[in-house]
Amino acid sequence: MNYPGASPEGVNRVRNWAKNRHLLGLDSVVFPIYNGFMDIDLSKLEGFEWDKGNESKSLKKHGITPLEAEEAFFNVYVVFPDQHHSVSEPRYGMYSQTNAGKILFISFTIRGRLARVISARLANKKERESYEQTLKRAA
Repeated sequence: MNYPGASPEGVNRVRNWAKNRHLLGLDSVVFPIYNGFMDIDLSKLEGFEWDKGNESKSLKKHGITPLEAEEAFFNVYVVFPDQHHSVSEPRYGMYSQTNAGKILFISFTIRGRLARVISARLANKKERESYEQTLKRAA
């Protein structure tokens, strides 16, 4: 898979994290910000699936590389269901951050054991505050 703007070393690093995160102590913690049961477990994901249009859209429209979006799945995140857009399949929203500290909002779905990123962008002020407050409450 081609990752515009990403170095081969960076791509390999994220792939290695995905394979060995439990050995490296990099498991993420989910802090849901809603009441109810969530039927997904991101720790069981085996990789990512990218639609070519969505892959380039996040980069061109929002300046977020696929590598940055994938990094966010391996850092502390907040996941919540996206009922509004869950018409043909369950969709989720996630607040997380890249290894460089960019706080992102990511829309995604799960297909088998793969996360399919629909959109990734910088979180707006309200989303950043929600992410930070949730982490504080969980600490």
